Amino acid sequence: MKESLVRMYHSACKFLASHDLPTILRELHKIDLAVVAKNPYTWLVTVPIAISLLWKKKFKVIIALVSIFLFILLAQNTLASSSGSRVHLQDVLLFVGGTTALLGVNLYLLFIRE
Repeated sequence: MKESLVRMYHSACKFLASHDLPTILRELHKIDLAVVAKNPYTWLVTVPIAISLLWKKKFKVIIALVSIFLFILLAQNTLASSSGSRVHLQDVLLFVGGTTALLGVNLYLLFIRE
């Protein structure tokens, strides 16, 4: 198990090293959530995983997955899609506030309230 976690960590580091923030943001903006939601394969994968997590009472994993999804939505809706365009102060404040709220909720639910 430790070896697989180390491999996943190294692959994530390799991905982040090869892609800069504007490239990652551009890729996030390319995701069309309406198309993803209508794709039957999304449901064939998501529903059994969600049922098994609920059945095993893995609420911390569910909270982490929902938080990652919400962070992607937050980044997709607030940050500029291209590296040359400017980001408005209101969008930056919304992103910082939303990220702070997500971090606070995660810290409380995952670590403080046990």
